[in-house]
Amino acid sequence: MSEKITRVVHRHDDQDDRDPDLVLEVGTEIPRFYQNLSSRRGAQVLAITKIAGGLRCDLNTRDGDMIFVGVNNIREIG
Repeated sequence: MSEKITRVVHRHDDQDDRDPDLVLEVGTEIPRFYQNLSSRRGAQVLAITKIAGGLRCDLNTRDGDMIFVGVNNIREIG
């Protein structure tokens, strides 16, 4: 049985050192960092899936958008 992932805490290289870690959690709105596209404004995380090289976070957008979090950026998985 595979583990169910509901939360991932991570950082990206282009974040300012003073910026807080980013948190993607199933059922919650994505952080402002990711809301740069109009289709993502107010988007929520539907599911987080482990894939080769990191995690895929599926969003509830019209186009089925997703966020990839590379394994080197992950701080915590819950």
